[in-house]
Amino acid sequence: MDFEKVLSYAAKNNISDIHISPDLPVAFRLHGELETVGEKVSHNEIHMISLEILSQVDQEKLDIERSVDFSYTSKERHRFRGNFFYTRKGLVLALRLIPEEIPDFDTLGLPHFVLENILDYKDGLVLLVGPTGHGKSTTLASCIKNRAAKKSEHIITFEDPIEFLIESDQSIVHQRALGRDVMEFSEGLKSALREDPDVLLVGEMRDLETISAALTAAETGHLVLSTLHTSSAGE
Repeated sequence: MDFEKVLSYAAKNNISDIHISPDLPVAFRLHGELETVGEKVSHNEIHMISLEILSQVDQEKLDIERSVDFSYTSKERHRFRGNFFYTRKGLVLALRLIPEEIPDFDTLGLPHFVLENILDYKDGLVLLVGPTGHGKSTTLASCIKNRAAKKSEHIITFEDPIEFLIESDQSIVHQRALGRDVMEFSEGLKSALREDPDVLLVGEMRDLETISAALTAAETGHLVLSTLHTSSAGE
C-alpha cells in the first residue's frame, strides 16, 4: 500500500475519513458511507506507517497508552487529523481530512449574532457542544480566525492535535500542541495565566482538572473558548 497515494486520493475525491485496518482493504467515508478500495493491508504495513509519521513522543505514547492522537501533513501539503489505536487484531489508523482553509463564519450555518457576541466578549466561558464530528473544532477555528483579524489581542490555543493553522493578524496567535508543547490542558492553562493572554482556546473539556483551570481563567478576566462532547446541544 502506498500511504501517500491513499492520502492524495482522499483529498482529491472529497473523502472525509480514512480507515486503515489489518487484514482489510482501506476504507473511505464518502457522503457518510464507508467504501473499501484495493488489497488487504497487513499489520506490518500499518506499523511501518506509524514509525514513519509519528514523532518519538507520540510513538512512546502509543506504546504506553495504546492509542494516540496526532496531525499530519502529506507530501502534497494536505492536512489530516489522525488516531492510531490497538484492537484485538492489531494496530489501526483512522484519519480525517482537514479543510485547507478555515471556513468563513457565514458558511457554517450559525446565526451571525453568535460571531458578533464572541467578538464582543472580553471574559467568561464560551462552550461549543454536541456530538463528535459535528463541526465544533471548525467553528472554534473560524471564531478565532475572525477575532484575530479584528482585534489586537494575545490568543493562546491548546489543541490535541493542532488541526487548523491560524496565523497572527491584528492579534498574536500562539498555538500549542498537547504532548509536544504542553503535557496537559490543565498545565497549559495554569502557565498561560502568567503569559499575558486575552483569549484562551482549550480543545476539549476532558477532565475535572482542565475544567477547574478553565473556570479559574474565565473568572480572572480572560475569555476561554472550548468544546464539550454531548449527545445534543441541550444536554
